[in-house]
Amino acid sequence: MSRIITALTGVVLAVALLPGSASGNTAHRSEPTIEVIATGLDNPRGLTVHNGAVYVAESGNAGATCAGTLCFGTTGYVTRIRNGSQERIINGLPSKGAVDGTTGGANDVAIGPWGQVLVPFDLGGAAAATGTVPYGYRFGTVERVWPAARQIGDLRAWETANDPDSVDPSTSGIESNPFSVATTWYGTTVVSDAAANDLIKISPNGELSTLALFPSQCVAAIPNGPPGHPACPAGQIRQQSVPTGVAIGPDGAFYVGEMTGFPFTLGTARIWRITRDGQMSVVATGLTTVIDIAFDRRGRLYALQYKKGGFFSPDLTGSLVRVGRDGTLTTVLDTGLVSPTGLAFGRDGAAYIAHRGVPNAQAGVAAHTGEVLKVRF
Repeated sequence: MSRIITALTGVVLAVALLPGSASGNTAHRSEPTIEVIATGLDNPRGLTVHNGAVYVAESGNAGATCAGTLCFGTTGYVTRIRNGSQERIINGLPSKGAVDGTTGGANDVAIGPWGQVLVPFDLGGAAAATGTVPYGYRFGTVERVWPAARQIGDLRAWETANDPDSVDPSTSGIESNPFSVATTWYGTTVVSDAAANDLIKISPNGELSTLALFPSQCVAAIPNGPPGHPACPAGQIRQQSVPTGVAIGPDGAFYVGEMTGFPFTLGTARIWRITRDGQMSVVATGLTTVIDIAFDRRGRLYALQYKKGGFFSPDLTGSLVRVGRDGTLTTVLDTGLVSPTGLAFGRDGAAYIAHRGVPNAQAGVAAHTGEVLKVRF
């Protein structure tokens, strides 16, 4: 199981940038217009649009209680942007952070069919570790944070009891990182687990089940990297899926994007389609570091790439890519996006993007400077 999403919460990895192709066809149409509609956010992550308002999860800025290299607090939020103003409507959400300013906590936000606000909380590592840290019981779970706070799904417990991806010989360990959440009109909630490499279904009565397990793939080995894998041809190693963004398509199916795991080979991220009964198919390939996906009002699928140059690139520029029905990729926006972390579309046709979502001093991305962008194209 992959820990790559923990790089968004303070794990720093070092390896040479890999060659490859980033996002297929890069044909452009007219230049998009970008408007900043929210500022001063603390590590913004996933977002959603509901009744004309934009809701964004802020993973917070940790806190003063520290254990080892991590500090903990209740500095996470859900912010609502509406009619030109922004307001933190939910606060006190758990947050954990490293000394470099990267933080984990609220990973996403979704609005349920009865107006309930749902948030998955990052764990980003061993599921058993939560019992030894402040607020640990909340990490690795999905909560209804409004109107009355309660846990609706404990993914770390599900992973500990079942470890679904243990069937893949390239995975090891009990790890969980609830990353993206989507809820249906009939009350079912689905959550991608970026560390457990699966899609978990939470029924209206709170029952959990594994809806999909995302397989690893064979990619070219890298110099001075790990040895080849017996399940792959000579000179190749296993690369884990690392599912991230989740969206419900116009057809009612669930769609899931991949960040991919080590060695994060460019152009190897996929988007999957999963039916209600768990049938899986690939609808797009050739992507890189997909952090979120969304459908626009016309039913067109888009992928937000966290770093268009690859996970280890020093360039933090991301990109927005439209996926055609035949899988063709068209880059819509590849400038002006720095550490983008969330994507949603409104009924007005605009894309809303969580921006500057991960602090990086070397790239000039300071803490508390997260934004939400409104993009028209």
